[in-house]
Amino acid sequence: MDSIGSKTVDLREDSNASTNMMALTLPLSNGEVKQNLVLSLGGVTNLDNLTKKRSSSYLFPKTDSKTISINLSSIFPSELKTVTQFSQTKLDIPSMSNNKLIKTAYTWTNLSIAGNYRLLNNKMLARGAVSLMDSRSKINSQLLGIRGGADYQIQTNLSAALTGYIRIYSVPSEKFIETNSSGIVLTLNYNF
Repeated sequence: MDSIGSKTVDLREDSNASTNMMALTLPLSNGEVKQNLVLSLGGVTNLDNLTKKRSSSYLFPKTDSKTISINLSSIFPSELKTVTQFSQTKLDIPSMSNNKLIKTAYTWTNLSIAGNYRLLNNKMLARGAVSLMDSRSKINSQLLGIRGGADYQIQTNLSAALTGYIRIYSVPSEKFIETNSSGIVLTLNYNF
């Protein structure tokens, strides 16, 4: 540690983070169905500028990551709108084992499908979604989510929304399954 002016500077820390991001959006049309396909790639790589001055047993505590995401949103002529998403994030988390730096990979993969549909001359919006998140590392686990509900326009300035959801957590290797969270939410909205 050193003091420069009124600032304290930690001379043990000298690193750079390289962040890379790219997104490509492709509008698609098939008859009356309009779609957008979005591909996103990203990554963070951390560099220790003091590697040559450090002992090999030093833990550089920064996590590198890589992410890919593919989204497809669709609008159908029948008032149906859907969004399908796939994403995967990989983290390389550093730790020490027997005075050696090791990086443990954690990979999260998510797949979700959501949609909404307008009914009753646009007075009601029905919504639903299903998602699955898969976590892979020292312990593999999954989280399944199901959500559904509807919004209803009662009058010009009064609406109601009802939503129900459940999330189920499982660890297949231990044959463990439990409800992570669940609930029903009723909301009344009045616009003045």
